[in-house]
Amino acid sequence: MTEPSDKRNLVSVNDSYLKKLQLVRLLTEGEFVGDEIIDACIHCISAKEHLQMRSGGSVFLENACISKMIKEFSSIWDDAPRWVLQRAKTYLEHDMIFVLVNIEEFHWYLAVINTGKRCIQVLNSVGPGMNRKDLTAMLKGLENVFQYAKLQMELKSDKWKDLNISAWPREECIKRRLQTDGYTF
Repeated sequence: MTEPSDKRNLVSVNDSYLKKLQLVRLLTEGEFVGDEIIDACIHCISAKEHLQMRSGGSVFLENACISKMIKEFSSIWDDAPRWVLQRAKTYLEHDMIFVLVNIEEFHWYLAVINTGKRCIQVLNSVGPGMNRKDLTAMLKGLENVFQYAKLQMELKSDKWKDLNISAWPREECIKRRLQTDGYTF
């Protein structure tokens, strides 16, 4: 709190850098936690190998920045960056992909793309009553990532039998509202 500069990096976790302005949000009631904080947390979780395996198999935790780009992938179809191909290959190596879904400046929730169960598991502390248009856009963007990758290279996976994930059933894992606003728990 005593740091005079809002622009100086105070925390560095892998490629996430946090400034005073972002860290103060963690201490201020009602403030929205941005991508930078979420990404730093994901880097910390990803560093723990035992968290990469679940009873359903191997897990890939996607960061908030890439999740946002995937959600908007349909608009950059023709000139997709090179990382898209590598990401598609990485996803196909895992049994579950954990993606954070951001309802802009309001709330974050987790969607688990579970290839073994062939379903999308939604974990949202606000409960099942929320609109899922952000999740729908994310899944469609991910389908576009796979379609683009298939045009560029051969995609192989024993884990993923079906890449049409927007058609997979959704399972609301939290059945009742646990939180009454977008920021407290």
